[in-house]
Amino acid sequence: MIVGQVVEASDGTKTRLAPQIDALNSSTDVVLVSAGGNDLGFAAILFKCLALAAQGPVPSGSATCSQDFVKDGSDQLASQLTETVKPALDALYEQISERAPHAKKFAFTYPHLLPDPATTPKEGCFRFTTKDGSVVVPFTDVDVAYLHQIQEQLNALIRDESVKYGFTVADASARSEARTACSIAATLGERIRRSGRDRP
Repeated sequence: MIVGQVVEASDGTKTRLAPQIDALNSSTDVVLVSAGGNDLGFAAILFKCLALAAQGPVPSGSATCSQDFVKDGSDQLASQLTETVKPALDALYEQISERAPHAKKFAFTYPHLLPDPATTPKEGCFRFTTKDGSVVVPFTDVDVAYLHQIQEQLNALIRDESVKYGFTVADASARSEARTACSIAATLGERIRRSGRDRP
């Protein structure tokens, strides 16, 4: 949280939280950072990739969201990583290094949300459903592979940029390859069906 934010309690009381980076100073011992996903807009990207069926379409009407992001050989998300996320990470890591020059600094990559083709079930991820028929992992196989690739690029960028500023990389992605949303979807879907709830 670099710019701070306003949070609202259940009674309507609003509190302005100071930017977390303001707490850093020359006596800071340890800094843990997870950043980059919001700059890429990953949550909005996932929404655009939600499929109505295993073969699509997605909200735009295209069969897959990768068709919307990759056109004429140009990948919009790959460009965004270079043009938006990279400078944002550079600025963040530089600020942290300046404000906490003596701290041990750790940059976390993101756990894999979706599997690579090698670990995707042969039936795909879309098949797992809840009691009411909702799909636990509502993405086409094409988009599962594409989104995994984009997240790999994001994590590679985090590794490269953080090391430039003296951070130690805490690689969450390496431990999650076989523990994606797709790999646990069958178990999760069954638990939801048994509980009768649409949320775990």
